[in-house]
Amino acid sequence: MRATYTTAIILAIALTLIASFQISDTAAAQTDCGLQLLTSSTVQGSWTSDCPSESRENSYARFYSLRVAETTEVTITLESETDPYLFLHTEQGEFIAENDDIDVGSRNFNSRIVATLGPGDYTIEATTYDKRAIGDFTLTVTGIDFETVDDIQPSPEPTLDPTPDPTPDPTPTLPDCVERLPDDMTVNGAWDTDCTSDIPAPDGSGDRYARFYTFTLDAESDVTIDLSSDEDTYLYLRSSTATGGDTIAENDDRVFGNYDSLIDNKRLDSGNYTIEATTYTAGVTGSFTLTVSVTPVPDSTSPTPEPTPDPSPTPDPTPSECAESLNSPVDGTWTSDCTSRNRTDYGDHYARYYTFSLDRRATIDLTLESRTDPYLILLDESGEVIREDDDDDEGIFDLISRNSGIRMTLDAGNYTVEATTYANDATGDFTLTFGRPELDALQALYDDTGGADWNNSDNWLTSAPLSEWHGIKTDDEGRVTEIYLIGNNLIGEIPAELSNLSRLEGLYLARNELSGSIPRELGDLLNLRTLMLFSNDLTGPIPYQFGNLESLEEMHLGHNNLSGEIPTSLGNLGSLRKLQLTVNELEGSIPASLDSLANLQQLSIAANNLTGAVPAGIADLENLTHLYLWGNDLTAGAFTRDLDSLANLQFLDIGGNRIDGRDVLAELHALNNLTGLGLHDSDLTDADMAEYMDDLQALDLEFLNIRSNDLSDPQTLVGLSRITTLQRLAINDNDFSGELPRTMTRLTLMRLFYFHDNNGLCAPDDDEFQDWMLGIRDVRGDTCTGGTPARAPAPASGSADQLAAILQPHEQFVPSHSLSALATRPPGD
Repeated sequence: MRATYTTAIILAIALTLIASFQISDTAAAQTDCGLQLLTSSTVQGSWTSDCPSESRENSYARFYSLRVAETTEVTITLESETDPYLFLHTEQGEFIAENDDIDVGSRNFNSRIVATLGPGDYTIEATTYDKRAIGDFTLTVTGIDFETVDDIQPSPEPTLDPTPDPTPDPTPTLPDCVERLPDDMTVNGAWDTDCTSDIPAPDGSGDRYARFYTFTLDAESDVTIDLSSDEDTYLYLRSSTATGGDTIAENDDRVFGNYDSLIDNKRLDSGNYTIEATTYTAGVTGSFTLTVSVTPVPDSTSPTPEPTPDPSPTPDPTPSECAESLNSPVDGTWTSDCTSRNRTDYGDHYARYYTFSLDRRATIDLTLESRTDPYLILLDESGEVIREDDDDDEGIFDLISRNSGIRMTLDAGNYTVEATTYANDATGDFTLTFGRPELDALQALYDDTGGADWNNSDNWLTSAPLSEWHGIKTDDEGRVTEIYLIGNNLIGEIPAELSNLSRLEGLYLARNELSGSIPRELGDLLNLRTLMLFSNDLTGPIPYQFGNLESLEEMHLGHNNLSGEIPTSLGNLGSLRKLQLTVNELEGSIPASLDSLANLQQLSIAANNLTGAVPAGIADLENLTHLYLWGNDLTAGAFTRDLDSLANLQFLDIGGNRIDGRDVLAELHALNNLTGLGLHDSDLTDADMAEYMDDLQALDLEFLNIRSNDLSDPQTLVGLSRITTLQRLAINDNDFSGELPRTMTRLTLMRLFYFHDNNGLCAPDDDEFQDWMLGIRDVRGDTCTGGTPARAPAPASGSADQLAAILQPHEQFVPSHSLSALATRPPGD
């Protein structure tokens, strides 16, 4: 028999949600709950209501930081009389591992993670399986040496003899790869594989080759160090004559676009110093030139002579009558009154000058538009040209032909914009605009989503570097690459200005109260790899422009109120691995273009209003491991005939459609990796189950949902009891009667068992069977009492809480690794 659609809706998210797309936002809670650095192998702690878990909804947690010095196998054990749950993440919140029970078979419900970890910092979340559970626990970490080294007092610097020996001692022997600077302070050197930097390449690509040069200052001096090469260089200045001394200064590019390195006019006290000349990228060899200049600082007690006036001073490069402060936008006019000092080809070019200041490092946008062919120049405080543009704005701006644009990152300081022309003696009107796109985008996000009421807004809208704003990551140039504000109480609409974050790779705004439509402008984020907007109140269509996001690997838009059709343009996303659109109001058919997503591993489009046949090409996606189609109005078409092509499939749920479950059972023989199967509301009969029971038993099934079918034969249950790998089983809403077969006790791994709402089916009341039932955490069904079934207890807090109680980690926001025994829409949908 088939249940009504409303009933079907309450039973689909645990089989679906346990397996789809995993995300962990532990980092958001760490500050509030006091992230604690582990300094010993054992910690005693307690769960209290003041520290909520970010991985398990409505659970309490404690967070610990684990520091690993070298690659090692680490064992983390969490023990408690309360049923514990354990998570391990990187310092940045990236999921590594989780564990609920050490051994279900032996009823050891403590938790343990064994993982090989490289050097770095990690976060352990100690939480509970049950909601709102409190109590004491013991956390043990083995494989790490927690012994601390006593502080070693540095040896005092040797006192220099003010009167040097006329015959100095020979230069002490220096380590390999380290030389003293020659007297002329210039070195022509080369990088080779014999000498390696102690600091990995900034881009994380590995070891860099380096040479080291030491020098001594007898008095306070201003020092300039210049490193030039055909390769992209990197320069470090360190204290003492050791390659591992403290870094005093460093430089990558002397100016934007010039990949030589310069430490300019650094004031240093007397003492010993070491220069490291290396490269930006790992594994680079080649030659270089290192030049050092030293200017002793004059004694402040000596009178400074008055400068001799210059009889013919150089005129100000930006005369006051031609310059003004830049308040964007500016409408100006070129006239012969103001002449360019930087464009002098073929005669005079007319120009106007505009000054601006930055109080912090920031990305700036400048555009110059005119019917006259314009030319745009950016100058530093001393009048040196930093960048110029004629017509080639690198495609950043939507400008018509021959207009000019500059986008670049600048340090705090004073700058001048020269708005001039390509041709000499050209006049006319122009418009100059200035903006700080990344700061403006973050300002808009803060303003439009109630930033003052966020759970955490540390450093937002302050002068702190963007990388220190809560939830923001930046690259080496200070450009924003990630926004991570999951579960941070964002209320409002997503601002279109986020499209100006051109280097954004990750946008994580899930589990908030965002409303309105998704801005189509987000389709301009061509570097975006991860988009997490699930569990909000978003409405309207999925923007067709998302088909432009060719770098996108994960898109999670589930649990919103999105409507309209799935855009065919999503078939352009060749890098996409995870597509999650579950629990929305999407309609129409599944686009055939999705069969172009050759890298797709997880596809979840369940609990929508989709109709028509499942495209046959979906069965050609050989990398698919998770496929969820439940809770729509789909037909099979040719899809089920080719289902045996999905040899890597681990989780499949087609229930609650117009797809015959028998057609799926017929292909099980080829799905050797299947561990989760949803065939609820699929017109299955006992004859179907008998015919394919051998194929079911041949699989290592952990999750099986066959509720709401036409099943009544006790032999069907006997056959299922031979699938000893089962952990979750839903047979409710069928027509079974009498006692459950005692062979069910073979299922020793069971965690969830739903057999309610049948035709008088009940559990035997003998001790052996009841002991088996007591070992199952989530049971819904009747117990036989004197031959008359007793009513199963009703859920304590309504169907919504009952549904949440069976969900596994992360299912409430992104289903990731487990298939629900009750896959449905949330109640009320």
